[in-house]
Amino acid sequence: MTNDISHDARMHRICGTLAENGFQVSLVGRLKSSSVRLSQYNFDTERLVVAKEKGFFFYMSFNVKLFRYLLKSDAEVICSVDADTLLAGRLASWLTKKELVYDAHELFTELPELSGKPIRKLIWKLINRIGLWGNVRCYTVNQELATLFSNKYNKPFISIQNVPHITSDKRSSQTLDKPIKLVYVGMINKGRGIEEAIDFVTRHDKYELHILGNGDLYDKLMNISSKQSRVIWHGFQTHENIKRLLPNFHIGLNLLSADSKNYYYSSANKFFDYVNACLPVLSMNFPVYRRLCLEFKVGELIDNLTEINIKYGLQNIESNYAAFSVQCEKAKKIWNWQNEEEKLLSFYMK
Repeated sequence: MTNDISHDARMHRICGTLAENGFQVSLVGRLKSSSVRLSQYNFDTERLVVAKEKGFFFYMSFNVKLFRYLLKSDAEVICSVDADTLLAGRLASWLTKKELVYDAHELFTELPELSGKPIRKLIWKLINRIGLWGNVRCYTVNQELATLFSNKYNKPFISIQNVPHITSDKRSSQTLDKPIKLVYVGMINKGRGIEEAIDFVTRHDKYELHILGNGDLYDKLMNISSKQSRVIWHGFQTHENIKRLLPNFHIGLNLLSADSKNYYYSSANKFFDYVNACLPVLSMNFPVYRRLCLEFKVGELIDNLTEINIKYGLQNIESNYAAFSVQCEKAKKIWNWQNEEEKLLSFYMK
């Protein structure tokens, strides 16, 4: 994968489960200038260094290095995570006659970063077509994407949901104190609703906004909000720290731009992390979150990121806070990795 290994909780779960069940696993990512020291895992890790840290030339440089690495590897199965490692995985699997697996975390060709860049988008579409040509076994993060990809590439995709290990911890209180503490967890990137959340808290003084994460817009947004004491920046946190910190907040934010098809079909880590910590969620009225909230009413859904929608969504959560918390308690017993990992093991056992 092109991610920094320390950031990707989904890959920690996948690799950890495989290693616990007799597979010998190496997770290959990248080493950035901002990378932190890795924790101890029950699987091997390798971080590749490339001169560029973002942009099209980064992806091409990374795939060249990854291709060389895979040619020397004694692995029997190569798993490419998302389209940005698929070219190296496909070419290496052809040349070495190894099996290729594709783990699609998102609708990569519809990333906000590719908006207004038709040539780059076309290149990624071609890479997807080449990468999925021939014998490839595939899975993704939700049933909506599995159906979309299966139809688009005429190849079966299964859904392995992006859910955390269940925790037995209960929040000490299911009541709201002032200030009401909103929390955002994840990458500080375009289209994640962070600007809108900052603007909202600036105008409504009964709220605090806590931001746990890092990304392209981190410095810019932190500088913009530097005079606002009710916007608290925690920086990058490990997944273990996130689990420890979440019970200190009241409502989780999963705000996304409706302009991005990638976000429209997403099933974000943070949504399930909030539920697992019994935090009601303010989320988007997108297909996956709509289906989940019909199963368990764990939060409120809004159609877009206007101030009035955010305000009414939060007010609805506040007025029924205890009921939402109870629904989270029920949902986390179903939406957890202990239930989902059986599908992963069945997939790789074949």
